[in-house]
Formats: sequence, structure tokens, C-alpha cells
Amino acid sequence: MKRVVLCRPEGPRNLGAILRVAQNFGPTELWLVDPQRPSILVHPEFEQMSHGAEDAREGIVVVDTLTEALAECTHAVGFSARVRGNRRRVDWRRAAPEQVAWATDDAQRLALVFGNEVSGLTAAECDLCHELVHVRTSVKHTSLNLAMAVGIVLSDLYTGTRVHQKEPGGSLLDGAGREFLKARLQEVFAAGVARTPAARRDIAAMIERVFSRAPLENRDARALHLILKTLGSGMAPTDLGLTLHHKGGRRRKAIDRRAERDSVAQGDERGDDAPPMVHLNRIYTRTGDDGSTALGDGSRVPKHDLRIEAYGTVDEVSALLGLVRAHGIEEPYAPWMAQVQNDLCDLASDLCRPGAAEGGKDEARIPPEYATRLEGWIDEVNEGLEPLRSFLLPGGRPVAAWLHLARTVCRRAERLACALAAREGEVVGEEVLRYLNRLSDLLFVVARAANEGVEGDLLWKPGGEQE
Repeated sequence: MKRVVLCRPEGPRNLGAILRVAQNFGPTELWLVDPQRPSILVHPEFEQMSHGAEDAREGIVVVDTLTEALAECTHAVGFSARVRGNRRRVDWRRAAPEQVAWATDDAQRLALVFGNEVSGLTAAECDLCHELVHVRTSVKHTSLNLAMAVGIVLSDLYTGTRVHQKEPGGSLLDGAGREFLKARLQEVFAAGVARTPAARRDIAAMIERVFSRAPLENRDARALHLILKTLGSGMAPTDLGLTLHHKGGRRRKAIDRRAERDSVAQGDERGDDAPPMVHLNRIYTRTGDDGSTALGDGSRVPKHDLRIEAYGTVDEVSALLGLVRAHGIEEPYAPWMAQVQNDLCDLASDLCRPGAAEGGKDEARIPPEYATRLEGWIDEVNEGLEPLRSFLLPGGRPVAAWLHLARTVCRRAERLACALAAREGEVVGEEVLRYLNRLSDLLFVVARAANEGVEGDLLWKPGGEQE
């Protein structure tokens, strides 16, 4: 539960606006500490500004001291635009996510303490707060109205259903979408249809006039793009350095901003050196319907490209290891296979980024320790196995057969990665090749161990017959 505490308020208009905003982003209690105007709750300006929140007026609590206002509160956050002694102030935007848990728990009380409109919080009042924060503003105008500050804070803590009036018609095309559509129209009609320089200029000017006047909707843009594609346009947003959201407009941007904030928060929990987390807000994008796909650096290639084949086959290996785990492979091999699946995601990430093997911002995620770990496991397993006297025929228990299939697919992934490395202009990290080579060896010895004492090894008998 949230409790807004106003210390020594004196403006009836501010108080009325704060009562309204407390209802907008409630449930919120409103407490007043030592109001400087005795008639503040019956002042005409208060009644005017709190119009529509008449029922909430009865719930306002007035006390003499801040200590009384904080008596039942679990956590108190003081808002101060001024530095108070040696107390550290935190930017509210960074502090807000941590306060949501307090604000939404009915068994807790989060006190949001604001000072007088002119003088702010006193040093003694700040000392009663667990932490101090400030609402960041423009350096050109740092003064923030009290009611506005309370509104910003309560809005950031609000977790209820947000209701927005839907405007008639569809969503409007954003700036990047307009630029792409305009460039595509220019390509087809000004450059492709017009036969003379004068006609090209006239068509280009007409397109500019349309885009300078008309607010275009996404549904109109989709129809025009279908027509332009039928007329032979192969232009993509990436050709212009643009990134488009196909649906959602402002909602999609809000989702992306929230995902970015969550990623930063998770990065803080894991440490500054932790790799970025992946956020998949949508499963289908339609961008690959033409048979192309995007690499990690944003470039697009055909889905049959050798690099796609390489990391796609790595994905097949991981899927087979999932089957191995689902068939109940014994300890300690089950956690090994889970770790290998995680390693393979790192490895596929390296393969999907052409610059990963060259360092810089695309630094590789596969360090030498990955393959060294596999070598340790291989030695541990192989130590308990009988030496082989011939080549092995895959089979035995189901889990062993799946391990052998995973091994052969891993060899295929290795061959594809080697072919990619040999292609002119391509670079594949040495550790990628080393890891795949070791992994197939690990899967071989673990498959043998899975059959140990049950089915045993089935060996190749050149020219002979199996019993």
C-alpha cells in the first residue's frame, strides 16, 4: 500500500490536484503533517482542484509530526531536490522498480514523503526517511511543482489496468515506417515507371507532397507495400538502415523499453560483466517469409547460407541432447548434457555473428575453458571403459542410441563450420571448431558408458556376421 505524506503543505490547489492524482493511481492514502493553512481542506481552490474525488476527501489524515505519519510504515522514501548533508540521493527512475514490491503489498506501507512547496524537507525530516531520492528534470528548469512530482511518482508505481480511449481508425505509421514507404514508392514509380527526367521529378514531388500532408495509417502502408512488392520492389528496411516494428507502434516501443529496463536490472543482479539476456517478445516477425534471415550483426542472408546451416545444425545437436535427457540418462551425465546445451547456445551465438571471431564489441562467447572442461569429462568417463578392439556399431539402450545420433549430427555441424571457415572472407573462431571436435568425442564415450553393464558394445566384425 502507498501512503503519500505531505509535510507542512500550504497550497490548496496543489493539495486538490494531489488528491485527484492519488485516485488516478490508487489505492493511495494521503496524510498531511502540520498543514500551514488551517483552512486548506475547506478552501474553495482545494474543492475546485479535487472535483471528482469528493469521496476521497474524508480519507485524508492530518497529524502534527512526521513521526506520527510514519508510525505504521514499513519503508519511507523522502523526495528532496536539495542535497542534505552527507545523505546520498538516488534518481527516482532507478529507485522506482525496487519500490513497486512495497507499494503493491497490502501488508506493507510505503511512505512517499514530500516537503513544503517552497522549503522542501528539513534535515530532521530527511533523517526519518530510509532513503532519499530526487526526480530528475531539465537543467534549464529544475523547479518541479509538488502535485506534478507526486503524479510522476505514483504513475511510476501504478500496476493496475491502464485505460486509454481508443482513437477512431487504425494506428498511425511512425517515422521510420514513413521513410521506408516513401523510399519504396520513389524506387518503383519515380525510378521505375517514369520515362523522362521531368516525369521522375514530378512523381518524386507528388510523393513528397503526399507524405508532407497526410497522416498515414499502418493498415494503408501494409496495402501499399503489397502492391509495391507485386510490382517488383525488393527493397528492405535494412537497405536504408531502418528498423521497423510491423505492429504495435507505441505499444511495441513501450514493450521494448520495458525489456531494456528489465535487462539492465538483471545485468545489475548478475554483475557488470554478465552477457546480455535475450528477450523474445514476439515469435513471428514475417521478415523471413522471403527466404532470408538476419544474422547477429543485422545483415540478411538466404536461409540456405552456409553460416545458417552451421548454427542450425548446432541447434539440432542441442535438440537431440534434450531427447537424451528426456530418456533419463544417469548421473552425472544429465547435468553434463544440460551444460553442453547451454554451451551450444553460446557457440551458435558466435556462429551467427560474423565478427565474433575477430574480437571487439562482438567478442566471442566460447572461451578455451569450454573445450578443456569437455576433455576432463572425457578422461573421467574413458578411464572406466574397456579399450576398443574394433569400430563401434551405434545402438544398445535407447539413450545410448540417441547419444550416437547426437554425435553424428555434431560431426556434421563440425564439417559445416570447417567449410564456412574455408570460405573466402569468412572467419570462424578456433574455439568453435575445437569445442565441436571434443563434443563428438564426449558423446561417444558417454554412449559407451550408457551401455556399460547392460547391452555392452556392439563391435564391427569386418566380413563377419553378428550374433
